[in-house]
Amino acid sequence: MNNTLYNYQGDVQEFTFPASQKKALSLGERSNILKRAFWLKNIRVIEWEDEQNRSRWAAIGDNHAVRFRDAMPYQTTAETRLITNNKHKTKRLLEESGIKIPKGMVFNTQDLDGISDWYEKCGLKKVVIKPLSGSSGKGVSVGVKSQEELITHATLLNDKKCIVEEHVEGGDYRLLVVGGKLISAVRRHPAFVIGDGVHTIRELVKIKNVSRSRIPYVAKYKISLDEVALELLNEQGVSESSIPEFGIKVQLKRVANIGAGGDSEEVTSLVHPDFAEISKKVWSSIPDLAYCGIDLLAEDISLSPSSQGWAVIEINANCDLPMHHFPLLGPAVDAAGALVNYLFPDCRPERKAIKATFNGLVTKVGYRDFLLRKAVRLGVSGYCRNNSQSCVEAMFIGSCVAVEEMLDLAMVGPKKALVKSMSFVDIPIHEAQSDSHDGLFSIL
Repeated sequence: MNNTLYNYQGDVQEFTFPASQKKALSLGERSNILKRAFWLKNIRVIEWEDEQNRSRWAAIGDNHAVRFRDAMPYQTTAETRLITNNKHKTKRLLEESGIKIPKGMVFNTQDLDGISDWYEKCGLKKVVIKPLSGSSGKGVSVGVKSQEELITHATLLNDKKCIVEEHVEGGDYRLLVVGGKLISAVRRHPAFVIGDGVHTIRELVKIKNVSRSRIPYVAKYKISLDEVALELLNEQGVSESSIPEFGIKVQLKRVANIGAGGDSEEVTSLVHPDFAEISKKVWSSIPDLAYCGIDLLAEDISLSPSSQGWAVIEINANCDLPMHHFPLLGPAVDAAGALVNYLFPDCRPERKAIKATFNGLVTKVGYRDFLLRKAVRLGVSGYCRNNSQSCVEAMFIGSCVAVEEMLDLAMVGPKKALVKSMSFVDIPIHEAQSDSHDGLFSIL
């Protein structure tokens, strides 16, 4: 077992949304956190399905509107998305712009002789093999140290083409750049657990997964003791039934990817100014890109790039904004808000508060739960409560368009509800905020 601990020891903090807000897990989806940011800025969101039943949506401000595919504004063209989806094309553009990239080649995955010959001649001690197109660390094998191991990993890939490239030592960082400005930097740690001297590794994984399940972004990304994890445990001289001593770190994955059960640490304040400049240069190397996530490998992001080895390995044009809102360690960064400000620089949020009553079939039909879910998605605070068997009282505080949307949704309600009448009155914001339960929306 490895007795050396990173400064970050895998303590899963409560997310800073705040933690007590119910029904917040939906904000772990990138389009949901972005839509909420628009509502918060008093910008209306409309949604529809196109002729091919694909979800589309748009944000509509006072003077212009922006249409989206998932979390990508149409400023990011389909051609740009094709480039960033193809790791080889992305690397070629980066290289032309003078950005350091790992040296490597693209192969037909079934060309095992070609892969083997290249490895024999490249002179690299360790390499990485991964699909030409892909995300979430799927199919990526790092730290491959022999020809036999490389061929084994190649035969396991389901993709027609793959990249074999230099393994760059160092930490794995995701840099978020919006409109040419570095907004956030997150260090991603490969999945691991810390021993407590009581529980087995399998039990520690279950315990950590319970903690992760409360955090919107990582709730869906559980740590699994799959074949890769069991092989890595064997290399460390332990098994899933071993009980690590207190404070001992046990690594479970080689790939530092949140989707593979990794942990996220917010490190924006540590970024060296030269790495910030590199991130801007990377963003400008790809045409028609509104924002992007840059995957950087570096020994220490707080030190000058000139003093260490580093490389940019990928760019994601549809990156996970919630990663920056819900880090497992460190302060949250309003990544979605930064994108909204970039796309709508002249927006001026206006807020309002109302008290409303809804009469009809609105109790014991999931009506208050419905209001709670919608309020979280719209960035609305306040409360709702039953006043009688046929009446629900609510207070909504938020941007003008979000409060209006809440009223429209409240009149419809969930399937089993039947709202027969509604009345409401505007109230001063300062009075509403004093009664709003710390900026949450609550069921009383």
